[in-house]
Amino acid sequence: MATSNQQVSVALAQAVRPEGNPGDQPTQFDFVVTRSGDTSAELSVGWEIQVAGTDPAEVNDLAPGQATAGTVVFPANDLQQTVGVLIAGDSAVEAEEQFTLALDGNTLPAGTTLGTASAVATIGNDDPTTVIISPSLAQALDEGNPGESLATFSYTLTREGDLSQELTVSWQVTPQGDFAVDGDDFGGSLPNGSVTFEAGASEANTPITFAASTDSAVEADEQFQVELNLADDAPAGTILGLDKVSGRIVNDDAEPEIGIDSLESKAEGDSGTTAFTVTLSRTGEDLSAETLFDLRIAGTASPSADVQDFDGTQLPFVVSGSFAAGEDTATVEINVAGDTAVEPDEGFLVQLENPQNGTIDPDKASAQATILNDDAQLSIAATDASKAEGDNDITEFTFTVTREGDTSGQSTVDWEVKTTGGDTVDGADFVLNTTLGSLTFDDGELRDAHKIISFSVQMPKKL
Repeated sequence: MATSNQQVSVALAQAVRPEGNPGDQPTQFDFVVTRSGDTSAELSVGWEIQVAGTDPAEVNDLAPGQATAGTVVFPANDLQQTVGVLIAGDSAVEAEEQFTLALDGNTLPAGTTLGTASAVATIGNDDPTTVIISPSLAQALDEGNPGESLATFSYTLTREGDLSQELTVSWQVTPQGDFAVDGDDFGGSLPNGSVTFEAGASEANTPITFAASTDSAVEADEQFQVELNLADDAPAGTILGLDKVSGRIVNDDAEPEIGIDSLESKAEGDSGTTAFTVTLSRTGEDLSAETLFDLRIAGTASPSADVQDFDGTQLPFVVSGSFAAGEDTATVEINVAGDTAVEPDEGFLVQLENPQNGTIDPDKASAQATILNDDAQLSIAATDASKAEGDNDITEFTFTVTREGDTSGQSTVDWEVKTTGGDTVDGADFVLNTTLGSLTFDDGELRDAHKIISFSVQMPKKL
């Protein structure tokens, strides 16, 4: 039914309302639609939700099922109706968002006009402004060595939510864990400082950066925390997403590596002891500390040295040694007992064990030495020495002299034929009176080499 002299307007009971959180009752904006003039008849007017402002609301900001358009119906003589718009709660940090409820003048009857045709609602962000540090996971950097570039830790601070005000965040590095940093790891003192968010900025004006000192010491990885604190004048509602993050200075230095370079083999000697020298080497970036180690002395496959070769010390046994601070070589002497027994060359094994402030080079972990027999023995045996003298011919008698043991060097031995028993011989019994002489073993002549002594007897011819 047509009416005249009416005016319809819309206004908000509360223009700004917080959005709420998921699970809460939806926030409702009440748009109050009023009319004035001749209100004696029923009146209908259409409405629609529209975007507004620099940060407009979106459809998903409305509660599920919330209509985006509709019609307000005034019964006769009714002056006011309310359109409720429900907003979905969320936990996202975001700017305030706006939307408009606008009346549609095209739906009004002739003679009815719009007064205030729309009203703007502001969905207030009720989630805190949050400062975020990145990376949030622990950073781990190698410390490096003297003369190399410093390992620099860097963290970026950003914020979400209300960016309208300046914000200052202070930070400091603090020790953490069983193997914690100290001031020496950062040039003498633990780093600290502050960064600032300018008004309107989502990122701090500078990252948090600090450098770790280099060294060549072998040590455990060292841990720290970067702790954040808001300034006393921080805007209300500002929180720290994380108030601390961890970091780690990674040891990139290796312990010195040690190994056996040489173990000499030599003659045992006839008495006392002979020192067999084990020479060891040490390599690495840092040799400033002493390195201790053990040498285990054990037998080898047959023929093996035994307790007698080490003056009564039972195999295996341990001899300790060390590299002095700053030194890259060390020697250890193993004493071998001398004797005069003719015996085979004998071996023993030296095994490197139990390093302290060092590791063992697997290719130089052991060495073998040989105790060289330096004793020799000469013996004589009758090879062909018992025979009939014959009647008038020359009869040859043969004896073998054998050298055993150390065959190095030249050996000369004299021999002489002497009488035995009751019936003795004299020089006349021998051809050319050859009853004495000498023989020589040459240098290097092999073990069990032998020489022959032979001489002849000549009996008178029978008549």
